Amino acid sequence: MRDILRRLHETDLGGASSDEESDEEQASDPAHESIMSTRTLHRLAAKLAAGQDIDISDLSDGEERAFCAAVGRGEVTLPVEPWTPWWTLPDASELKLAADGCARVREIVEVGEEEDAAHKSDADLASTSQLPAPPDAPLPPLRLLTAAPPAPSVAWSAMQTLAAYAWVLRSFNGNPESDWEGAAGLFLESAPSLQPAAPSGRPQPACSTLDEALAPLDAASAPGPSPARDAADLVALGRSIVVLALVDAARLLQRGSGTSEAPAESRLERDARRQRRRALQAAQRKLVFLLSWANERREEEYALWAALLRERAGSEPDAGIRLTEGRG
Repeated sequence: MRDILRRLHETDLGGASSDEESDEEQASDPAHESIMSTRTLHRLAAKLAAGQDIDISDLSDGEERAFCAAVGRGEVTLPVEPWTPWWTLPDASELKLAADGCARVREIVEVGEEEDAAHKSDADLASTSQLPAPPDAPLPPLRLLTAAPPAPSVAWSAMQTLAAYAWVLRSFNGNPESDWEGAAGLFLESAPSLQPAAPSGRPQPACSTLDEALAPLDAASAPGPSPARDAADLVALGRSIVVLALVDAARLLQRGSGTSEAPAESRLERDARRQRRRALQAAQRKLVFLLSWANERREEEYALWAALLRERAGSEPDAGIRLTEGRG
C-alpha cells in the first residue's frame, strides 16, 4: 500500500506541477478528489523532499477510507505490480494439512530415485511459496470450546470472515504489513460477526443468510473484484486452505493489536487505541473458535458453500469484472 500511495502522490502532484491541463483534468476527476486533498498532496511532497517515507498514516481517516475503497475497487490504476491472491497459486491446490490443522509430513518418492524417499512437510511447501504459514500448534477440538453443537449461522459468519480477509488483502495490494493497524481495523470493520458486543452488552446479531453475511462488503467492494468470488475460490479448495486463510487472518489481527502507543498521544487517543486493541483481541478469540469449526468440516460441506458463494457472486451487478476462476 505504501508503494501505491507513493505512486499516487507522484502521479497527482507531478502532473499538477508540470501541466496545467493535466491538473484541471485531475481536479475534475471525482476519484482523485475523493482520495487526497491538495493540502495532503503537498504535505506528502514535503516529507519526500526531506527524505522521509510516506504511508497510510499520513492520510486523514476519511482519506484513508476512500483510498482503501478505491484500491479495492480497482480505481487506483497506477504502474504498481498487481498482487496475485495466494489462493490462486498452484501451491494452494497441493497443500494438505493434518487432521489437527498443522502441517503434515509427506513422503515423496522422486522419479528415478525410488529407493531414496525424501521427506518434506507442508510447512516447507508454505514457507517456500507465497502461501501463509500453517498453524503453529494443533487446533483444539471443537468439543473443548463449546458443549452445544455449533449453530447453522456459524457457516455464514465463516464465509463473511473469509470474504473480509480477501477484501482487506486486495485493498492493501497483498501488503498489509505496510500498516498492520489499518489492515486489522479494516478487517474488523468488514466482518461484523467478529466485532465485540455493543456497549449495551448485546452481542452482534448472528448472520441468518449468506446475503446478510456479505452485505457489509457489497458497497465497499463494488465495482471491484467480488469478495464473494474470492471467498468461493478459497472455500472451493477445501479445509486446508480455509484453515490457512483463517489463521493468517488471526495473525493479521494479532499484529494489528500489537501496535505500540505513540508518546505524543493524548489521553483520549490512548483510550481509543486501547479500546481498538481490546476489540481486535476479542476478534482473535472468535477466530480460534472459527478455526476449530472450519477444521472439522467435511469437504462436501465446503463444496456446497463454494457453489452458494459462486451463485451469489454471479448474481452481482459487477459479475463481469472478475479475476481468474477458482479451482474446485
